[in-house]
Amino acid sequence: MKRGFTLIELLAVIVILAIIALIATPIILNIIDSSRESTQSITAQNYKKAIENSLAKKELNKEHVQNGKYEIMEDGNLCLSKLENGLCENNDILKIETDGERPKKGYVEILNNKVHNFIIYINGYKITIDSKGNITVTKVSDETGVCTLEEKSTVVSTYPVYGIYSVGDKVKCGTEFFYIIDGNDDSISMLAEYNLNLGKDWIATKDAYDGSEVKQSKDNPSEIAFSQVQPYVEAYKEYLIKIGITNIEVSLMSYEKAASFGCQELCDENYSWIYDTSYWLGTNYNTAKQTAFLISSDTKYAFEAYMYGMPCGEYQCDGYFFYGIRPVVTLPISQIK
Repeated sequence: MKRGFTLIELLAVIVILAIIALIATPIILNIIDSSRESTQSITAQNYKKAIENSLAKKELNKEHVQNGKYEIMEDGNLCLSKLENGLCENNDILKIETDGERPKKGYVEILNNKVHNFIIYINGYKITIDSKGNITVTKVSDETGVCTLEEKSTVVSTYPVYGIYSVGDKVKCGTEFFYIIDGNDDSISMLAEYNLNLGKDWIATKDAYDGSEVKQSKDNPSEIAFSQVQPYVEAYKEYLIKIGITNIEVSLMSYEKAASFGCQELCDENYSWIYDTSYWLGTNYNTAKQTAFLISSDTKYAFEAYMYGMPCGEYQCDGYFFYGIRPVVTLPISQIK
């Protein structure tokens, strides 16, 4: 007489199968991820070969491509030079012929008619090839593309290029607009287009942004200590996170960065957005004097706002040194599309 499985036996089988699935699933997913990364690595190698083939063809036609970094266009071709409006010149494009997938974003550095290194973004992966030919494949965060490049800078700049982005490029993140001021191949720092709308400006009583806590002035209780600017910077960071712009740092522009735009004398007029508004800088640059710095839209340069020991009420508290808060946001370069 045949006997069926008991309920306990069936439950035991189900538990064993669940344990096997629990162990096997991560392994299978890792295998799938590794397979995808290998595919992207092959795609990158094929793209590199296609670029060097195109360079060789240009060389045969006596059309030498100069050493430098070149932007990858949306069709996968390379833009070799740009017009003043930031668009690629039609007759100066390196066409890349490849049967594989093409990146729509990134840059390629060419040295002596070879690909020296590049960073490309394709199918949710960031792929880097360094000067030694080493390939790094990184899965890009799901946060990719929360910001958009609204306007390319038309200035022929001596500043470094960060991937496909340049100093002065205008970026939109949610409802906020920014100008790129710094970066590297992994992250971008951007200055807010406007001061925070707080309904008031701020006076420095003694310390810089990152200085020690300072209480309200005894002579003028309505005067706000400069160190109290920081909570508003943090509040702005929380606001950006709420509207979906995460994995960010928020600070004030440093005096040193302002000086890199010539603002220790007169700010570079090619980057007039630097001095469109008047605002505090974030560096306690001269610690011996406990000096706070600011940029003025009137004078168009950065200068000291408060000398240690100078009593409030002489000239820095008469309304002339009231300035706003203009944050700098740093975020992964992959968040800009």
